Amino acid sequence: LLLTFSHMCAINEDDDKPIHEAAVSLPPWVSQKPVEMTPENISTLQQQGYPPGLATSLRENALVFPLRFWVVDNSASMDSLDGQKINENPDNNTIKILSCTRWEEIKECVNYHIQMSALINAPTTFRVRLSEYKYLTRIPNVIG
Repeated sequence: LLLTFSHMCAINEDDDKPIHEAAVSLPPWVSQKPVEMTPENISTLQQQGYPPGLATSLRENALVFPLRFWVVDNSASMDSLDGQKINENPDNNTIKILSCTRWEEIKECVNYHIQMSALINAPTTFRVRLSEYKYLTRIPNVIG
């Protein structure tokens, strides 16, 4: 797993001044130019319950951390039935929390973050933990 950061810095706790700085070049597929959130992007996030300031800060966070990596657990423990998922009923505007396997729960979480990464133009790589288990699925990389 290769982690690449555009800027790394340690801060001295006594005077808040940088102790060490190192700039590292990003891979060519990562845009280093800031991309502003469009009103449509902010509106999409607001429809999900994000206040405007938090929606904007998600994009600012993506600019500070231009690459994101997820390691998704696909071990046998993911068969456990102690997960939960949200079932929305748009007809009567209700939400139910349903029991499910941990794998079903993490799939919903990963799918949400794939959509979020694309929305805020934050390149993200998703990988499964074990390469030889039954929950080996193709999880796409999101490149903004």
